[in-house]
Amino acid sequence: EFSRTYIVNPAGLTPEELGVPFDDMIVQARAALVSEGFSGSAITLLRFVEMRYESQEHTLLVPFDHAGEGALRAAFDSAHLEAFGFTVPGAAEIVTYLLRAIGTLPKPVHDPDAPAPSSTSVSGETRSRPVYERSVGSSTPWPVVDRSSLPWAETTAGPVIVEEATCTSIVPRGWSVSVDANGSLVMVR
Repeated sequence: EFSRTYIVNPAGLTPEELGVPFDDMIVQARAALVSEGFSGSAITLLRFVEMRYESQEHTLLVPFDHAGEGALRAAFDSAHLEAFGFTVPGAAEIVTYLLRAIGTLPKPVHDPDAPAPSSTSVSGETRSRPVYERSVGSSTPWPVVDRSSLPWAETTAGPVIVEEATCTSIVPRGWSVSVDANGSLVMVR
């Protein structure tokens, strides 16, 4: 996301004049996405402005669509009415221009027959962690598996701890976990 503070009253400006502050951000955003391997239709640029009524402190985010000052003001008034229940006659101003640059990746193709990586540690030993279970009344070792090692469409019975870079999933006793065709974890009791 790229942004530029540029306080301006849009009244009387042409759509082209209103869009000028986006120009440098568009060049930067395209360069950033191209450097990451995106091009052409894989790049989406979404334009927004933060607006407020003159002399107000708080702004609202409004999509910018090159339709001109009248459409921009109508969109801002509508957003203000929805957020606060009223509009204010008089001048409104743009405070910040924002550009969201999105690089679209192709959907991954899942091969359910592809072999899964090993769920063992580098030394070849299966990892485990002690977990206190109230139903058992003591700590018992639970296996720990890497999420990427779970085989497609096969069920793994709990208890098991599934680890990945951004998440740890706990599959308790009496539950099971599997990986569906989309790569999502499915837990069933």
